[in-house]
Amino acid sequence: MCERLTEIQCAGESHCCPTPRPLDVCLRERLDRCQSLGYFDALSMSPIVTYDLSHAEPAFAEFEKRASTCDLDILKWMFSDAGFRNVARGTIPPGGDCTPRMDAGLVGIDYLGACREPETNSCVYTTPVGDVWKCSPRSDVGGPCYTDYNCTDGLGCNYDFGAARTCEQRRPDGALCMIFLQCQSMYCDAGSCKPATPEKVYCWM
Repeated sequence: MCERLTEIQCAGESHCCPTPRPLDVCLRERLDRCQSLGYFDALSMSPIVTYDLSHAEPAFAEFEKRASTCDLDILKWMFSDAGFRNVARGTIPPGGDCTPRMDAGLVGIDYLGACREPETNSCVYTTPVGDVWKCSPRSDVGGPCYTDYNCTDGLGCNYDFGAARTCEQRRPDGALCMIFLQCQSMYCDAGSCKPATPEKVYCWM
């Protein structure tokens, strides 16, 4: 997955970013970032996660199409059900234990794709200390979340320090933010949501 994602991302950077890096530098740095921080390859190799080719191939094709037109909503699409969110399809049924594993190089991230029926279910901790994780229905506004994966399509998780982790509408330009996922534009800078531009989207996507 990382190799395919990296190729499309760097093609998008070369085409859409006003100040693109040399292609070989982009490919090397983005591949390393994907493998070390994105964990896509580790997730796809988890024994409790399956890789849905029928969903993945159209998603990659759409990703490439959007990058070729410098679509400013490409990140919003990536994190939606129509994008890459449901490419990983788990094997654990609703109500099953999906506690993150720390073995086999999975670094505790296989919970992201552990649950069956990801369109309606996701893995979320069910106690305040987070020691019991269950495949549960994705939350609407005000419902519990650990990441955006726990929220219904189009919503985000509140990552503010000290705030309860609950699902909320993504925030408009000018609103306070901790990370880009909280913003409608998918761009957070200096603590506030900012409008998306080709430079902001494609020079770091």
